[in-house]
Amino acid sequence: MNLHVAAQSSSDITLHILLEQQANGHIRATVPALQNCSVERATREEALEAIQQLLLERLAAIKACVALISRCSTGNHLH
Repeated sequence: MNLHVAAQSSSDITLHILLEQQANGHIRATVPALQNCSVERATREEALEAIQQLLLERLAAIKACVALISRCSTGNHLH
């Protein structure tokens, strides 16, 4: 299952969600791309709603940065 999250900026993110039925009958929703991003709820709908809320909270606090690392001719140095 994919969840499309519209971020506050013009960037959109598509993430995969794993849905697993647990031994107790609950559904666990997990986003494998994000560490510690899973919830367990009584129904599939509750699990999807909870994981979406968790994602929105996590994404609101994330800032993406780009780092350029190149190798100098005199050795390995970061720029």
